[in-house]
Parts: sequence; C-alpha cells; structure tokens
Amino acid sequence: PLPFDTAAFDAGGLRMLRPGQRVRIEVAGEGEQRRVVLVTLQTF
Repeated sequence: PLPFDTAAFDAGGLRMLRPGQRVRIEVAGEGEQRRVVLVTLQTF
C-alpha cells in the first residue's frame, strides 16, 4: 500500500472511483517517502 491524498486525484482530473475500475498511478519518492502523485483512468 502507498499513501495518497486529494492532490493525486486533482492532478489526474478524477472526481471519484468505483470498485473494479482500472487505474494508472504514478509514484514519486523512495522508501518511507514513496507516495502516489497521480491517478488516472486506464484507457486501452
């Protein structure tokens, strides 16, 4: 598990997610500072 906050959702333009949706995440940092910085919907 990686921590994330509303900034990660805001950066991707998402308002909410539903169970089962596929997402793409980008992470930054290392070790204890590693966190999700961007969440977007995965497109095919």
